[in-house]
Amino acid sequence: MKTSVLGYQGDVFLLDWAASAGLNFSRLLIGSVCIFESSNEAKLRTEDVEWLEARGYRRVFEGFYIPADAASGGRHTMVRALFTSLPPADYLATIEKTKNVGCYEFLFGEAQSNLLDEPRTRVLDVGCGPGTLMDSSVTKQASIVVGFDFIEASLSAARNRGLEALDEVALGRLRPGTFDVLLSCYVLHYESLTPSNFELVLRLLRVGGVWAANFHKGRGVKWFLDCIDATKMFDVVEGLSPFGTVLFVRKRSKPAGSEL
Repeated sequence: MKTSVLGYQGDVFLLDWAASAGLNFSRLLIGSVCIFESSNEAKLRTEDVEWLEARGYRRVFEGFYIPADAASGGRHTMVRALFTSLPPADYLATIEKTKNVGCYEFLFGEAQSNLLDEPRTRVLDVGCGPGTLMDSSVTKQASIVVGFDFIEASLSAARNRGLEALDEVALGRLRPGTFDVLLSCYVLHYESLTPSNFELVLRLLRVGGVWAANFHKGRGVKWFLDCIDATKMFDVVEGLSPFGTVLFVRKRSKPAGSEL
C-alpha cells in the first residue's frame, strides 16, 4: 500500500516535508483536510517518520498517517477523511478479514455472557465499515443486526452485503433501548466517535445491555473510558484477548452513587 499523509491545506511545513519525502499533493478531502500520497509502495525513510512523529502524527492504518490531535472534532474529521479516501474494496483487500471475523464472534460471545438477564440478540455494529460482520456467525445467532457508520461509501458497500446499515440521521430515528448488544471491532482505537455519536449509541443500548469492543494495541482505552465515565451509567469489565485489550461495558439503570 502507498504511503498517505493527511494534513491541513496551507501547512507550509508539511508541504515542504512532503516534497522532500517524495510525496505528492493528491486532493482535498473534507474541508481543509488534504492528502499527500507516494507514487509507489516504498516505505518512508526513518528520518521522515521521525519528522512526522515529532509533529504529533501517528500511523493509524497501514500506510496512513494522521495528526493525533483530537481537539474540536479534528480527530473525527481526519479519520472520516482517511476512510473517505480509501475505497471499501481497497480496505477489504488490506485487512486480515479472518481476524476481524474472529474478533466479531469473540466479542459477541463474551457480550452474551456479560448480560445479566435473559440474553437477547438485537445487535448494533458501531463502525460497521463495508459490512465485514456479514461474514461472521453473529448474523446467524442474532435476531436483528444493524450497522452504523459515518462513511457513505462504507454504508453502501455494507448494504450491498445485506446489512441494514444506517447513518447518524437514520440511527437517530430509532427508539431508545433498541439494542441489547453494541459491537465495535477494530474501530475504537481510531478515537473518532464524536460526543453526539456517543450520546446516540448509548441511548440506543437498553438497560442491562453491553457494549463490547476491542482496542488494537491497547490504543484508545483511556479515551473511551473517559467518554463513558462522564455518564456514570456503566459497569466496566476489562480484559486481554488475541485481538488486543477488550472492554465490556454494561448499562446501569441508575448512575453510580445514586443509590446512596
